[in-house]
Amino acid sequence: HEAATLAYAHPVFALVDERLSTEGTGLGLGISNTKLTWILVGVTALIWALYFSYSSTLPEGDDDSGLDL
Repeated sequence: HEAATLAYAHPVFALVDERLSTEGTGLGLGISNTKLTWILVGVTALIWALYFSYSSTLPEGDDDSGLDL
């Protein structure tokens, strides 16, 4: 009776349990869906591409970025 009351009073517990369903299962990065893998790879590739594009526009030379003593 007490468990039913608790489950009825706190329907958020079901949502939290679903979101944390991969915790402690040994899945790499906790990824249980292949779509999440592609999102992770895509965002990482996008950030790397933006950094690479920006760094290629920087001038060449002996610039120490103002760290000269």
